[in-house]
Amino acid sequence: MTQPIALLIGLVIEVPLVVGLARATQKMTLKELFQLLIIVCAANFITHPIAWESNEMLMPYLNFTTRATIIEMAAVAVEGTIYAQVSDLGWRRGMFVSLAANAASFFGGLAIYYKLF
Repeated sequence: MTQPIALLIGLVIEVPLVVGLARATQKMTLKELFQLLIIVCAANFITHPIAWESNEMLMPYLNFTTRATIIEMAAVAVEGTIYAQVSDLGWRRGMFVSLAANAASFFGGLAIYYKLF
């Protein structure tokens, strides 16, 4: 799988999930939902390249499960912080939607990888 395809899969899974969860857990205007959509895309554009390169660099040293756990935990922390602070979701909601979205995109990406590659 290439990095652009992995990023696209992540965006397709994470954007609607974060926006949907945020909307389900708090009342948001259309403007706030649109801003959140942009924030989710930006957060992914920040974390994805770092996660991709980290995976490449850590491959010789850590097995897949350990590597993926560390990298995904870091992505959840960074994206959750962005969601909590920039979109005013608050810490609990921000971390929750980040964890849910990253878990879904990680396992969804694995499923797609094993089906297609």
